[in-house]
Amino acid sequence: VSQIDHEMIQATALKMVFDVLLLYGTELFGNDGMVNEVDDGAQETDNIPDFPDEAGDKKQDVDQATQCLLKILAEFLDHESFAMREISAEGLAKLLYCGRVLSQRILGKLILLWFNPVMEGSAILRNLLGTFFPVFAAADK
Repeated sequence: VSQIDHEMIQATALKMVFDVLLLYGTELFGNDGMVNEVDDGAQETDNIPDFPDEAGDKKQDVDQATQCLLKILAEFLDHESFAMREISAEGLAKLLYCGRVLSQRILGKLILLWFNPVMEGSAILRNLLGTFFPVFAAADK
C-alpha cells in the first residue's frame, strides 16, 4: 500500500489484502494456509542441511515473504490515521481468530493498542478490541 496514495485508496487496498488472506490464507505463498511466527533472532542451525535442496529454499523464501507481509500489515497499527489503525486491527484480529496466523507479536501489539490511552478517542477500535479479546480467549483452539 503506497504511502502517497489517498487514505481512501489505502484503506480499500488494506481491506482487500486482509480479505484475500482470510479467504485463501497464506496458500498464495505456497504455505499450508497458516503461519506460525518465528523469532527473528533465534534461528535454529540444527535443522538446516549442509546442502539445502531446491524445495527447502523455496519454503524458506515463502516463510520469509509471509513474515515480511505480516510485519508490514502490523506496522499499520501505528499509522497516524485512526481509520487505518482500525482496519489493520480488525484484519489482524480476524486472522488471529480464524487461525490463519499464530503470532505472539501481533497479539501483543493488539493488547498494547487496547491499553494505549491515545486510543480513547477511537470508539470503533475500542469496541472492536473489546469484543475480540473475550471471544478469542474463549475460542477452543
